[in-house]
Amino acid sequence: MSYVINIYRKPKPGNFKAVRDATIASLDASVAARGGRGFVTGTMSHPMPTQGSNMIVSTTGGFETADQIDEMMDSGNDEVLDRIEAVNALCDSASSSISQLLPPQSNIPENFNPKWVMRDMQIAKPGQLPGLIEYLMEWREQGIDVRNQLALTIPLGKMNLNALRLTFMFESLADMETGWANIVADPKLPPLLDKLETSPVRVVSRVLHRVGF
Repeated sequence: MSYVINIYRKPKPGNFKAVRDATIASLDASVAARGGRGFVTGTMSHPMPTQGSNMIVSTTGGFETADQIDEMMDSGNDEVLDRIEAVNALCDSASSSISQLLPPQSNIPENFNPKWVMRDMQIAKPGQLPGLIEYLMEWREQGIDVRNQLALTIPLGKMNLNALRLTFMFESLADMETGWANIVADPKLPPLLDKLETSPVRVVSRVLHRVGF
């Protein structure tokens, strides 16, 4: 099972550019040192704007096994910790999460240049998570008639054991609009909603930087 690490930072007032640039530099240094891939986003539309706006989120992937996560944690690299703490000092808050990355889609568009990210947190009804994952994977292969990439991840730390995160990437806001309209119009949506405990929570972000993909 592959893994990704997300770091969520809320810059102090006046520090957005400094946190953005330092986060990008930290991600690039990490990828250069150990390989892998990642991207940085800035939150543009949050369901609770006064709490979640202007967040900077870095996502680091390329951990192909749990052992690789352990190896990184066991290395105790003070240089890496110093780099992370220097960025965090510019923020009101900083937090992290580790998630399992489910098998990727087979039909990623060629020369894909994502600029927008739509993250949905879905909560399956009890006993429905395996079926929900299978249903979404089948729908992902069918496509939504617009260029996109969809990653499915399961957070290790969660308030509900049936949580699943969907991370859509689009090349433009117009593509995101079209993609969502196609999802809403698709007859596969009502059966999907029947598998959920509650309405998904959505956050929309702009891609600020990516490396390795």
